[in-house]
Amino acid sequence: MHGFVGFFILCLILFGCRRTIRGFRILIVTCIVAGLVLAVLSGVSSSFKAAPAPDANPMSVALADAASVRELQTLLKEVGYDPGQIDGIDGPATRKAIRDYLRVQGLPDTDVPSTALLLRLRAGKSHVPQ
Repeated sequence: MHGFVGFFILCLILFGCRRTIRGFRILIVTCIVAGLVLAVLSGVSSSFKAAPAPDANPMSVALADAASVRELQTLLKEVGYDPGQIDGIDGPATRKAIRDYLRVQGLPDTDVPSTALLLRLRAGKSHVPQ
């Protein structure tokens, strides 16, 4: 919006010597059209911004398949955290079990079932809560 106002003021300065009604109408129409063109161009350029880089650490990628989530749920249950029903669905009970596990392990608090968490549980790098 600031660009449009600045452009409008520039048009007023450049075409200020035209004091006729016709000249003023042309100035207004020119400024409106130029402002719309700028708005469209700024919108188009913002839609072509580069996508954010994918996470460099593939270990933090969330598990997408039900088999991996089911394995994670089973491993969480084995080390003493109740993920609810072992069904391969990333539900609230599974997320709570993940948060509780990570908190006890002293790891960053998240509730996302990730590849890193699955590998950690597979390796047995945990202690059972007291």
